[in-house]
Amino acid sequence: NDPTRREIATDLLNSMVVDSGPHNKYGIFGTRISLMEINQSLTILSVETGEASQALNGIVKELNATGGALINQVSTTAKQSLDTSRNWFSSISIILLLVAAAILWWFIKRNVIRRLLSLQSATRSITDGNYDVHIIVEGHDELTDMGKALQGFRNNAIENRKLDNELREHKAHLEEVVEQRSEQLRDTNEMLLKEAQNHAIARDKAEQASEAKTAFLATMSHELRTPLSGALGILRLLSDTPLQKLQSDYVHIINAANTTLLDIVNDILGYSQLEAGRLNIEDKQFDLTELLNNVIGLMTVSTKENNNNLQLEILNQVPQALFGDSGKLHQILINLIGNANKFTHNGFITLQVSSQYNKQQDTETLHFLVIDSGIGIAQDKQAEIFHAFTQVDTSSARLYGGIGLGLAICDRLVNAMSGKIFLESELGKGTKIGFDIDVEICKAISATSPTLQPVAEITEQLDILMVEDDATNSMVTSSYLQHLGHHVAATQSGEEALALIGKDEISLVLLDISLPGIDGLTILNTIRNHADKAIANLPVIAMSAHVFSEEVDYYLCAGMNGFLGKPFSLEDLEHAIAQVICGREVVITNTSQSGIQSKFIQFDPTVIDDDIARLGLPTVEKLTALFFQSCDQIKDELIETMTDNQFDKVARLAHKMNGASGNFGLLRLCALLGRIEKQAENGTKLTGAVIEQLKIDYDEAITTLSSHLLEQKEILDKQSESQSNAQTS
Repeated sequence: NDPTRREIATDLLNSMVVDSGPHNKYGIFGTRISLMEINQSLTILSVETGEASQALNGIVKELNATGGALINQVSTTAKQSLDTSRNWFSSISIILLLVAAAILWWFIKRNVIRRLLSLQSATRSITDGNYDVHIIVEGHDELTDMGKALQGFRNNAIENRKLDNELREHKAHLEEVVEQRSEQLRDTNEMLLKEAQNHAIARDKAEQASEAKTAFLATMSHELRTPLSGALGILRLLSDTPLQKLQSDYVHIINAANTTLLDIVNDILGYSQLEAGRLNIEDKQFDLTELLNNVIGLMTVSTKENNNNLQLEILNQVPQALFGDSGKLHQILINLIGNANKFTHNGFITLQVSSQYNKQQDTETLHFLVIDSGIGIAQDKQAEIFHAFTQVDTSSARLYGGIGLGLAICDRLVNAMSGKIFLESELGKGTKIGFDIDVEICKAISATSPTLQPVAEITEQLDILMVEDDATNSMVTSSYLQHLGHHVAATQSGEEALALIGKDEISLVLLDISLPGIDGLTILNTIRNHADKAIANLPVIAMSAHVFSEEVDYYLCAGMNGFLGKPFSLEDLEHAIAQVICGREVVITNTSQSGIQSKFIQFDPTVIDDDIARLGLPTVEKLTALFFQSCDQIKDELIETMTDNQFDKVARLAHKMNGASGNFGLLRLCALLGRIEKQAENGTKLTGAVIEQLKIDYDEAITTLSSHLLEQKEILDKQSESQSNAQTS
């Protein structure tokens, strides 16, 4: 099928057909030589014939000379004889030529033309694609070599055709396999798309459920804390009045019941925060001795009510200046001692503390153990004691109260601090419960070590505008303020408060958040945007039963100078006013002992791990790269619009970035973006501090997510290598 070879073969065939003639055993060129030799022989024969003629002429002359007389007689006879000889010679010559021509034709036809015609026919058949032909290969001349060459060409063509057929079959098979794989990939892509859609739907439902739960808890917190705030305040005011002993006992009982109810509310809210992953370990310098003395001092009164003897035993010399989360450590110890006191009467409670130095890590391992002589815990119930909403038995729940969250919260907190909690108990013989945690040792006491800020003494009378819609809480707070020596203008709605702003002299605003009509944040926005700079810079303290950390952060970002969580005490109010007047930001809630007060954790790895398990690491890496690329652009645009106070665009971009960040478990970044979105929707000006915090949280989120993906990749590589080694073995 090669066009070039076909053309050459055709030209050679035509040349051979034209150059046909006499032949001999040496082929075409031998035939040509034979023809030349025949021509030469004919020439020689003609010469000999001429010589013979000359000889005859001589004889004739001799005969004429010797027999002149006879010439005339025999001239006629001689003439006849000469004609006869010439005729015979011509006949013989013609016969010889015919015989030679016949012999030459037979040789050429047999040895050249037949073979050439066979090669021609075979070549045409091969050219037409018919390779099933017979090729004559005989002799030792050039035609034999040509036949062998044509035969090799035919064999190569057959082999090429076979290879072509195999290639076509292989191509068809590959196309079939590719089609099957493509169909499988299409099915897989459809499954992945459905899975991603289902995952997104499930995540949306989970987020909606979480939001609904948070909204429910926030509502419950507000609805419970508001009447509790009023009840505790009234009891505080009532206890300051002259009372009979029986009345004083009643007040004490009611106050204890309300305090217990507040502890239960704080436990529920605290555990919900832990369950939602909103826990952040805040390490800072603290004095261990001061912390222990504070715990013992706080719990001594409650233990004496049960006729229990509370003691502190320090088994060895422990360092004083440490670096860790003292707030959560304080909370754990309060809960453990409080739990021991609940189940112990007329006995003892001992807090044992010891430490051990770890040279390799340069840390101090603190050992805490709370020992009581209470009712103890049965062996088969000890495994359940750290479960949420669990009591050892129903009779204990009725007799001792509580909802079984204290130890569950302690367990979560100890685990969050990379510690280990343990329990030893025997029914009727008391309980030992303790935990170990590692903390860093401070080499030198820092000038910024955390100590309680002393309450600045406010000697001057302040003109305070108080906005509170609940009549009971309004009366309690007004009484507190009057007791502190301040002048109070009490209002119960936003409209009344706005009417007083600018008319009366105001030194401080105590502002409830949830108000009918105009809410507290709207009033705050009006104050901050007031034309009079003195009014715009008024210190404002928020009062609210919404005490979730994200809510508190939102109020402070909106422009509040301080926050008082309901219910608050007279001392809390005095401390908050003093700190705000002195220019300090203050947050006071009643969750310090039983609840949890924290910012969002940085990252929830379970979200990305679930995606890796379902979609595979390569797909998640591609999605993460796309997230990084898109969020970089959104972040830059968001910062630009925040700087220009383009509130509608800020809210839209923050919402978009929040949704994308939530898909990767970046909880702290989501919390900040949610606050930015709410502020933009409310038209609140975004400060430079919020912009800087966005930059910091975003960089930390990207770094954390990248590090986690790298860790997961290393883990998967190690698992793959282990499986490969196991299979090899």
